[in-house]
Amino acid sequence: APGITVALLALVWIGLPLAHAVLLRGLDHGGGVLVVVLLAAFAGDTGAYLGGRAFGRRALAPAISPNKTVEGFLCGVLAGTLAAWFAGLYDDWLSGPQAIVLGLVVALVAPLGDLFESFMKRQSGVKDSGTVFGAHGGALDRLDAALFAVVAGYYVWQAML
Repeated sequence: APGITVALLALVWIGLPLAHAVLLRGLDHGGGVLVVVLLAAFAGDTGAYLGGRAFGRRALAPAISPNKTVEGFLCGVLAGTLAAWFAGLYDDWLSGPQAIVLGLVVALVAPLGDLFESFMKRQSGVKDSGTVFGAHGGALDRLDAALFAVVAGYYVWQAML
């Protein structure tokens, strides 16, 4: 039944990352790591958008999201990694190499959340996941990358402890 499928998808797609955010907060410096993860995800998303607009030539996944480019993806990875590194400069509990690894993994994984949501919207014939942010779409359009990033951030930080 479609209703059960949608409920299970919502549970996994949204519930699992939220559970990982709670688990992450329970680790040493977890609240700070959560902030760094979200910062890296949002910086990566912004860097990908700006880099794609400025340099984008080659489509990243044209069947899923035709406006995303390889160049935008690379700019996003750089922006997310640099954002985490920069945040690490101000945290005495986060070394430079830890910040770079955390930022790099988050910046690589976060676009998968964006592509996953684009895929789901394309399958459903929907342009945006809502209208909370006007022309920028719904809450999921803004948080899709962060949902995947939090899960990755949890496991990266857990491995570093």
